Amino acid sequence: MTPQLTVFEHFPGRRFLGSIPFGEELFAFLGRFCGERTINAATLCYYGQVSAYTFGTFDQQQKVFVTQTQSTAADIVSGSGNIFLNNGKPFVYLTAVLCTPEGQVLGGRLFPETVSFSVEFTLLEITGDVPVRTYDETTGLFALTTSRCIAHHNP
Repeated sequence: MTPQLTVFEHFPGRRFLGSIPFGEELFAFLGRFCGERTINAATLCYYGQVSAYTFGTFDQQQKVFVTQTQSTAADIVSGSGNIFLNNGKPFVYLTAVLCTPEGQVLGGRLFPETVSFSVEFTLLEITGDVPVRTYDETTGLFALTTSRCIAHHNP
């Protein structure tokens, strides 16, 4: 199979700097935040501490995420993600490198049931004809698609 390159031109919109309140679930908060402000697409970075988290990696053979839920504290050493619409609702995608109090470093994708202890974020809205996430049968993931991409070819 030949790899496919898809590139979307986008334009910056509003920029937000904020904090996720203590005890808030990250995905619910960010989805609600974007919904209340009619943000259809955004990129974000975040850092701080969580009091519980669910993280995992994608098993490419079975096409499922293998996750672990921890009810312990961790520092977010590095966190980034994006938000695009999926079925008309904000779909939050977050990745992180976490460090436990014991010094164990974990990395992967975050999932709901990740709870803020003290998390700050910078969110940059993407405007224009923004992509949406749709299911990709080849990978088993939700990929970005739209009718107006500027480059879509096989290199």
